[in-house]
Amino acid sequence: MLWGTDPSNSSVATGGRALAELRNRPEGLRTVVIDPRYTLDAAKAEVWLPIRPGTDAALLLTWTRWILENEKYDADFCRTWTNMPYLINPETRLTLKATEAGLPGTDADYVVWDPEKNAPVVVEFPMNEGLSPALFGTYEVNGMQCATGGQLLKESCEEWTLEKGAEVCWLDPEQIERALEIYTDPNGQSGIMQGVCIDQYVQSQQCALGALNLEFLMGNVEKPGTMLQKFAPAPCKDQLGNTPRLLSKEKVMKRCGTIEHKGILCWDMAHIPSVFKAMKDGDPYQIHMWIERSGNKHVVLGNSSCLDEIVPNLDYIVQCFMYPTAFSVLCADLLLPTTEWLETNLTIPQLNTIVMRQAVTHLFETVEEGIIWTQIVQKCAELGNTHCPKAFDEVACMTTPFYKNEYEKQLQHLNKLDMTWDEACEKGVIEWATPEEYRTYQTYLADDEENPGKPKGFGTPSKKLEVYCESNIILGRTGAPWSQCAEEAPLVLPPASADYEPLCYYVEPAESPLTDTEYPLVLTEGRLPMYHHGTLRNIPYLREIYPVPEMWIHPEDAEKYGIADGQWVNIESRRGKTHGKARVTTAIAKGVVYQERFWAPELLDSDDPAQAYKVMNINVLTKNDPPYNPEYGTYTLRGFQVKVSPSDDEILKSVWIEPEQFQPWMPAPSDKTEDVFDYGA
Repeated sequence: MLWGTDPSNSSVATGGRALAELRNRPEGLRTVVIDPRYTLDAAKAEVWLPIRPGTDAALLLTWTRWILENEKYDADFCRTWTNMPYLINPETRLTLKATEAGLPGTDADYVVWDPEKNAPVVVEFPMNEGLSPALFGTYEVNGMQCATGGQLLKESCEEWTLEKGAEVCWLDPEQIERALEIYTDPNGQSGIMQGVCIDQYVQSQQCALGALNLEFLMGNVEKPGTMLQKFAPAPCKDQLGNTPRLLSKEKVMKRCGTIEHKGILCWDMAHIPSVFKAMKDGDPYQIHMWIERSGNKHVVLGNSSCLDEIVPNLDYIVQCFMYPTAFSVLCADLLLPTTEWLETNLTIPQLNTIVMRQAVTHLFETVEEGIIWTQIVQKCAELGNTHCPKAFDEVACMTTPFYKNEYEKQLQHLNKLDMTWDEACEKGVIEWATPEEYRTYQTYLADDEENPGKPKGFGTPSKKLEVYCESNIILGRTGAPWSQCAEEAPLVLPPASADYEPLCYYVEPAESPLTDTEYPLVLTEGRLPMYHHGTLRNIPYLREIYPVPEMWIHPEDAEKYGIADGQWVNIESRRGKTHGKARVTTAIAKGVVYQERFWAPELLDSDDPAQAYKVMNINVLTKNDPPYNPEYGTYTLRGFQVKVSPSDDEILKSVWIEPEQFQPWMPAPSDKTEDVFDYGA
């Protein structure tokens, strides 16, 4: 199930190649694509579901109801290895414990309902011998009406029939059911591969919960062929950790937006719109300096024009990047030139091998970014900062200390590899395990070292997969397990304004075509194979391949709004206006338009360098105001409302493109989809 992802386009060397090889097996590969765009992978799929952007949670709930209603789930797996049979305390909304049920045991013992005894019993991990606990139902326990986790899951999706899901998502109910029959086919193994689209609107966490629960219901966990695996980790590190335990409680409490959106603590990050509010309004305090290290913020930020109001309130801005961008020209006081990936060394774990990525060139006076950061930290320590020296002290930081130079950094990347960096580079590709050793399936059944004779289960408090995700509730109330500081471990944070919900639910997008007549079209985005995120638009060879952003629009919508194929168009939202070049095609769902974020670096030399990012950039239109995702604070980059019209704006004459250069680059739907793109080549 390719849900909002197109690996044959966005991950050609890995995901795309893997899919091509699987399709070319004698047994083939059945695929379903859920995407409003007719992608390269949709051209090879048995079912294409051109979903309305922003409604993925509704479709996930529809799938869940159908699987439960048709009893397609793996009942044995659900009883033994999920918390579906666990009774839920209606007062605490957490799993019922033995002490709360009036049963012998502790407040760490879970309770299920025994249908044979018609009574609650305490769970003996992983499950009592001979017991087949109830997955569904509500039962009276110690004066409380306690539903099972499975019952609450069932109730959460009760309204989502195929017909309702199809209506909300703009799909055909028969096609939804056909996709479900493929996903639940007992004659093969299925799995869901999700793309970043569900991470880019308000229901990001809900979609993650919904997709995981589909996989849990099917028992698609740590089996050959499933997406959810826990393979043995490579003995190297491709990412080096940080030191969150060094932060004082005062600093943790000041991190913008993390009390309300505690999920972002897992990355030790703050909430971007909350940071911008502090920069702009001084609420809850004024931020004075910004060191930016993730590229052209005018291209990668939602509602990027908001920087016009924010930047004047800052005293100093530094950008770490490899070439000038709109952000560096319009905002930065200092540029620190960093290396590009082809100029850096890195260990890259790939399955059972480690690939030693080695710099192939070094252009200009650039420095690897990590060295810049460690030099800043070292200089702050020299100037008397009492916090910074701890980063280099293994005892103080209670983890791997921060490196001081390239040599120490290489040692940390090598980690457990017993060789020097030069020796590793000489090998190039290091096979650290055989394929059989690497594929460590069903690790949850392995013997638990702390409880010999028992399986170790999963990494949750109950050691079960949480279909009823009580960890979400606990996170919102306390910050556990990610809240930590130098003084307290764990650090218990004040609760969010409302509980995080333990199950997937659907909320209609704040901007919706169901109610919006002024901005009637839904916009979505997507990646390109020519560029990487917001970079590389300044490379002539790549711009020749893809010179301007295509705005895909369905023929019926194009006719309605007076748009011709190849015509420059205005695209407007409530936050701004930008442009694209129309591609009239049935490769996009009706009522939806698609355009990739872009920018025109050649316009940096114009009288108005702001046009470099405004003239062709969907992130002038995207939404970074409330509502946000409760758990992670996600704002809206897809699934919001726009309007389109033909454009004759003068600025477009300055853009580097000749009309005859414009060539659509994706296939259109065809009755012979097998001929659209030769994956076997």
